[in-house]
Amino acid sequence: MDNDTLDFIAYSTVQPSICTSGLFRSLVNRYISIGYTLTRGIPYPISAPTNILHTETEIDAAIRHACDFAHRRRILNLWRASFSFALHLAQPTPDVITWTLFAWRDIFFHADPDRTEQHARELLNAVTIAVEMFPTHYGCLATLHYPPTVEQVLNGNISRLYPINYFGDQLLAQIGRTRLEQTPAWLNVDVGQGRLIVPDLNAISQGDTTALQAANRYLFGDTLPLTTDGNGEIN
Repeated sequence: MDNDTLDFIAYSTVQPSICTSGLFRSLVNRYISIGYTLTRGIPYPISAPTNILHTETEIDAAIRHACDFAHRRRILNLWRASFSFALHLAQPTPDVITWTLFAWRDIFFHADPDRTEQHARELLNAVTIAVEMFPTHYGCLATLHYPPTVEQVLNGNISRLYPINYFGDQLLAQIGRTRLEQTPAWLNVDVGQGRLIVPDLNAISQGDTTALQAANRYLFGDTLPLTTDGNGEIN
């Protein structure tokens, strides 16, 4: 996990045809329809015409590259004032695709607290759109703690709540829909084929909060606080 970013990592138990089927293009179109622009790399300066992907041909080429698992860097950058995020795809096993939606941490540090809340809502909106359109098995915003491994996710070994959590239909059945629906949270709604749970909006930028701890106690009993030693290692 990159300490410079907030990473929502999601697991889809699908074949790589998720890209070639046009589903990924449909996702990009959805973001474009609400005002996002695809850019070449991190969108600064956004005013430079060469930094924006204008044509359908350029956008299609960027998507093909992002879906080519032979490349090391498969990232799509999206921007609209004053928020930006990126999507990265990977294939850790033949039957699983992971997609990570990440935003740079520095956009959350403002003297104006309203800007921090606005960006937290923007990130949550971007995540919501993705899980609505992708066949997502599980996803979490791993801010101060590493996400579960592929093996843990596939085995249903989920043992804590994060600032943003998504449980696909299989996990809903395994953990218990009623139990998840009754988890105390700032947002707890059906999205796509699963359940999106955000215990505390502030936790998106602040990490572990008392509201997040309370949700964890309700769902999993006592859990250790989400803390790191500054190098990404859990204390």
